[in-house]
Amino acid sequence: MVAECVVIFGIISSMIIIFLRTNKEHAIKIVPLLILPGANIIAYAFSEGLSKLFPADRFMLYTIINVASVIVSGLFIGMFSAKFKTKYTKTTYVLMCIAFDIILASILIANAYGKL
Repeated sequence: MVAECVVIFGIISSMIIIFLRTNKEHAIKIVPLLILPGANIIAYAFSEGLSKLFPADRFMLYTIINVASVIVSGLFIGMFSAKFKTKYTKTTYVLMCIAFDIILASILIANAYGKL
């Protein structure tokens, strides 16, 4: 699913570029969504090499990197949600972004289970 993550990364990057022209605050609030696809690409590339350094297999390291990227992304989402004015907007932003990260991470890990 590396190709899919590259496409997701490209689409979100394009959205950020478009928002930079109109509203820079919205562009910055989308940046946490780039963390998981970017980390997945890195995890896929380096998990085999890391498995030789650490006492864990490739799939376990791949999963740890993806789960850690969801946590880091969630922290950034929480920080960026403080800039919204209404509680409804904050809640919607947090729920949608975290749902995106959790669903994508679940799909990536489930897909890698049989392959790694």
